[in-house]
Amino acid sequence: MTELQQQLKDLIDAYGVAAIIISLSLTSLSVAVGQGLLLLANQVKASRFVFSLLASAVIFMASLGVWTAMVYLVAEYYFQLPLTLWQIFVIVVVSFSPLTQAYLGILPYFGSCIVRLLYLQSGLLLLLILGGIGFGWKGALWVLLGGLAVLVVARFTLLQPLYWLQNRIAGKQLRRRYQAIISDLRLDLPS
Repeated sequence: MTELQQQLKDLIDAYGVAAIIISLSLTSLSVAVGQGLLLLANQVKASRFVFSLLASAVIFMASLGVWTAMVYLVAEYYFQLPLTLWQIFVIVVVSFSPLTQAYLGILPYFGSCIVRLLYLQSGLLLLLILGGIGFGWKGALWVLLGGLAVLVVARFTLLQPLYWLQNRIAGKQLRRRYQAIISDLRLDLPS
């Protein structure tokens, strides 16, 4: 184990739970606020609102799980790095920390670009962390690209039932593009 890996292990062991709680709480809150605004824009009934938010939380946690599993499997079986599943989970959650600004996705015109930039920033942060702990830059890039490929495949296969369930709970097909939602809104203001 290199000195950097040992320092990272000590840091995660000392502050891992606190880092997870703070980072995951802030990120989840931001994603929930953005999702809540999306549900409001889709005019989801109040009775279905909370359950739709819970379905969104499950989808978010599933994507964290996919990333954690992907990185752990590559670290364990390809690079033989002595990192536990918990340590990998902390690394993945901390790399998702730029998504604490995900609520900005509600902004018209710029929102979807901002969210994409936040995901890009998360990916670059994960790339830097993995490159520094023993994956090397090439290995970290391959893990990132492989993780993206797995997530895209999972989105259209494994996560598809969750999206279906979320739409079913909401009682309608949710539109996820804010610009399209906003253009369809009609406000009847008294004259």
